[in-house]
Amino acid sequence: GGGLERARSTSSGRVTDKHRARVERTIPSTVPEDREDTYSDSALPAPSGPKRLVAGSTIPRASVLSNATHAEILLKSDPPTAETLEAYAATTVNEYAVSPFSYWNVDASIFNLRIGPNYKREKKKAPSAPALYDLFKMDVVQDDCILRSTQDGFEIPSVKDVTDVDTGCPGVPPMFVITVNIPTEEPAMFGSESDGASCIVILYFTIAKHTLDEL
Repeated sequence: GGGLERARSTSSGRVTDKHRARVERTIPSTVPEDREDTYSDSALPAPSGPKRLVAGSTIPRASVLSNATHAEILLKSDPPTAETLEAYAATTVNEYAVSPFSYWNVDASIFNLRIGPNYKREKKKAPSAPALYDLFKMDVVQDDCILRSTQDGFEIPSVKDVTDVDTGCPGVPPMFVITVNIPTEEPAMFGSESDGASCIVILYFTIAKHTLDEL
């Protein structure tokens, strides 16, 4: 199952020993030597009590090439700013040094969406308009139980002038988090067990500047 939650909601639980998140390594069994420090279990802090992992600490964003249009911003901006997020969204896949165990933003226009209001009759599709939200960070971990609330295991990230803005619409948060729990064990034939070993994928999205402008 998965959950959609507002990033600034308060946590309803606490971290337990069962939530000692460790990096998911199900895709090749070996990790490049220069990335072992990022993906080894020992490289991640083991939560003890209420301690949580830093968002985006389990899998890195693909490195931007030095000749990329927004390279100067992306290579020097730490901590990230509103300008950083805009640069990530504007950087194309050809400007990243794409490698295994990494992620990057994609251009929404590669997806063809249905054109209304008469799609059933006309069957027409067209490239998507710019994404309303942009991918900011991502985490992929495995654990012996599902993660019911992202805040139980991770520190929700914040970016000044992005995650703290008032969108003017109660139902439109400046940031939202999607958490997907994927079972990694065969379920029992009988019973209604809803917890167990899982691969947990967490996606952190921030509202795009053009979306705010349109609101």
